[in-house]
Amino acid sequence: MKIKSITENCNYISHYESDQFADAKIELEIEMDRLVSIQSKKLLLIELKALIQGELSKFEWLICGIVYIDFVWYLNEIERQETSKIGDLDNISKPILDSLTGPSGIMIDDSQTMAFYTSWCSRRSFSTPNILNVTIKFNNDYTVTKKDLYFFQIENAIYMPCNISLQSKENLLLIKFIIKHKRKMRKLSNQGKEMGVDLDRYLIRNIWDFHRTRLKDFRSQTLTTEQIKLHADAINLTFKDALSYYRKIFKK
Repeated sequence: MKIKSITENCNYISHYESDQFADAKIELEIEMDRLVSIQSKKLLLIELKALIQGELSKFEWLICGIVYIDFVWYLNEIERQETSKIGDLDNISKPILDSLTGPSGIMIDDSQTMAFYTSWCSRRSFSTPNILNVTIKFNNDYTVTKKDLYFFQIENAIYMPCNISLQSKENLLLIKFIIKHKRKMRKLSNQGKEMGVDLDRYLIRNIWDFHRTRLKDFRSQTLTTEQIKLHADAINLTFKDALSYYRKIFKK
């Protein structure tokens, strides 16, 4: 198996190449002598994931916004028609999709996928490998770096990604400020429902927020409200620090 990537308006280090445009694209070309489906042996699935994430781990950032994904498979038409070697497109696409997510991937979770399109084309009979072209389109305003990435609890099972230092008073105060603000928005939305007005779309909906079950690969990087408090206590964060910080914010 082989893999290579081509990028547009982004690269391994930066999610931007041109500040004038917010649209970016990553293309992967994957060559496979043998197709892997969700029914394949575990060793083959592990090998495929290692290949894809070996390439994606070179990217120092993750997409946390909406993505559009296209799969184009180049397959042997006769082999697909007359043998059981090549399964349904959904069976061979799922392992690829799963490999795009997580700390060594390029996305946080596949729930970010707004649209997914998969198709196949016939390849030359004498060409040995099956080829898959993967195109990932996204807005590069909605990205986070992999370094110092944490997901902090907003409300119950809802978490938000942020690049912070747990040893920085200013960073932890910012997190506390965001939590307080977002909880207030949720409270206002609930009050609206009591009056027969649905304000969820305006006050709660946020593509930066993820349910805890979507972060199973980031368990060591998820912080509950109590854990944030413990980190704040560890660096002697005081009410006076918070008061000074909030005054500085509102003065701006």
